[in-house]
Amino acid sequence: MRTISLIALLLTATVSAMASDFVKDGIYYTYDIDAMTARVCICDDYDNPPSGDIVIPATVTMGRHTFDVVAIDQNAFANAPITPVTIEGDAEHGVTSIGRNAFSYCLSLERAVISDRVKEIDKQVFYECSALKSVRLPDGLELIPNALCLNCTSLTTFNFPKGCRGIDDEAFRKCGFTELHLPDNIILVGEDAFAYNKKLTKVDLGNGLKAIDYCAFQGCPITEITLPPTLQYLLDEAFASTKLTRISLPPSLIMLGPNTFAGCKLKEIVYEDGDQDLEFMYEDPLMLDNYDPAIESVYLGRNLNAAPYDYEEERVRHLTIGPLVKNLNFQFGDALETVTSYIADPAAVPEFFTNRVHANAILYVPQEYLSAYENAATWKRFFDIRPIAEDAVGAIAADSRAAERYDLSGRRLPATAAPHGLSIIRQADGSARKVLSR
Repeated sequence: MRTISLIALLLTATVSAMASDFVKDGIYYTYDIDAMTARVCICDDYDNPPSGDIVIPATVTMGRHTFDVVAIDQNAFANAPITPVTIEGDAEHGVTSIGRNAFSYCLSLERAVISDRVKEIDKQVFYECSALKSVRLPDGLELIPNALCLNCTSLTTFNFPKGCRGIDDEAFRKCGFTELHLPDNIILVGEDAFAYNKKLTKVDLGNGLKAIDYCAFQGCPITEITLPPTLQYLLDEAFASTKLTRISLPPSLIMLGPNTFAGCKLKEIVYEDGDQDLEFMYEDPLMLDNYDPAIESVYLGRNLNAAPYDYEEERVRHLTIGPLVKNLNFQFGDALETVTSYIADPAAVPEFFTNRVHANAILYVPQEYLSAYENAATWKRFFDIRPIAEDAVGAIAADSRAAERYDLSGRRLPATAAPHGLSIIRQADGSARKVLSR
């Protein structure tokens, strides 16, 4: 974790402490008489630090001179006993940049309001502000800065700027979020961005997100997540040590990192139907044989460019293969009890199941493909090949147990819907199954 040490912070403050030129309303300034600008700097009177309600004006007047306040220097209010802070500004005057650690270790700071005049905010500005409950950032800010609110354990809600496109590394690591709703304009969640929010159980990722970086949500007690249909990159340990039991990977995903769901106790993985191969950063990205022995079922709806994991020691009991799969270049383990395949031409897609699977698992296929599977070079090795009993909308409608229908992203479909392709039927008794409608 990249944090600034308290010793380094104090040393920096000592070096800069004599830099102030004047004090106004408890705020310390330096100035440039030629440019008629002033900067908020570190307090050089340790017995009288800024405290209480702080308002940083757009301009400051001393004697006959009025200066445009253009910046807040690094560490300017670090360790100060301030409560709320307001940074004023308009279209022509006011602070445009805030330096690193400007308000770090302000343990009494509860609220911060920053005007839209501010264009640049450095890293760790509110680091270790444990009482901070709300922050208003400029609407034009495109990237939430690195470690902006790291260890702000009282921060439970946050309104993202209208122009925000990304969240930098560790921006909200170890905060107090219980719920999180990302707007659709955010395309990147950085490394460790929300890691170890120990109360974060509900996350809405929005519909524009393209990348989730390393360990972004690691250690959060998230119980369920819907990955948006725009997501392209899901990197190492992004959801490691969460409480997910099921994950559905959208067809937009083009890169998957290792250990993405390590320690989650996943029971079901769905690779949604897609024409593009899914790439893996390493040969064994999920390492489920080391971390997740509880997984029970996998839906494979797209080609994988390499063996994603070795199921030899796994407990996977049910595998479903979607109609778009053109390549099965890896081997599942011996625990398989059922294999359901919707591949229309099994002769073109050889399988690599073990002899034990061939002898003990049941292969289910659509009725019209039954003969093709029974005669395909590798698929015919199964001892028991059976037609899928319910693979049509009419059969589902006649089943009184069918209570709800969902698509493969977990979105509930209307009762009258008859979608083409695969969907999930959740029955009144709590059980669920995948069905193919044509």
